[in-house]
Amino acid sequence: MKKKKRINFKKVIIFLVLLLLIGLLIYYIFNLKVNTVFINGNTILTEQEIIDYTKIKKNDYIYKIVGSDIKSSLLKNDYISSVSVKYHYNGDIDINIIEHEVLFTNNNKYILDDGSFIDMDKTLLGIPELVSYNEELFDEMIDSFNKVDKNILHKISEIKYDVNKRFLLYMNDSIEVYVILNKIENLNKYNEIVNNLNGEKGILYLDTGNYLEKK
Repeated sequence: MKKKKRINFKKVIIFLVLLLLIGLLIYYIFNLKVNTVFINGNTILTEQEIIDYTKIKKNDYIYKIVGSDIKSSLLKNDYISSVSVKYHYNGDIDINIIEHEVLFTNNNKYILDDGSFIDMDKTLLGIPELVSYNEELFDEMIDSFNKVDKNILHKISEIKYDVNKRFLLYMNDSIEVYVILNKIENLNKYNEIVNNLNGEKGILYLDTGNYLEKK
């Protein structure tokens, strides 16, 4: 006579509880709606512009919102360099973006830090005008000016190409500056240099040294 197998009620209960928890989790996920969308890292684009690009609406179901779709939508905007998306259990979504820096204006276009030209569809203050440049040196110029601190770059009103990778910069404080591309980082000392000029104006040579020629 075969022995009857005893049912392990403890294991059955544990299995049923796990099954219930999984079911509740699935139910929660498929019924979770968007609560708040937080935008981080934007300075050029407004939060509303970014949300409009994503087409996310409050009370949309979270499971229908795909992070890769958000990224591809936002990366169509010329000002956006990279995007990351994070979901929270309460329905909040974090969208973290990195925007391109706008280096110059030129012929009613903005020139970005990757060298692309875009329409001036926004009014941005403190962007220097690139009056002239050497097309053969364009990529090197972009790489070089990306090394300039943004607070210094925004003190430049106009940039003109001279010769042999040399540029003449017209500063907002009425000082003119000569600089060459391979010494462009000398510009990052501009504030310190000007503070030592005791209010004197003229042409500052940062290409062949560090001295001021008074006008």
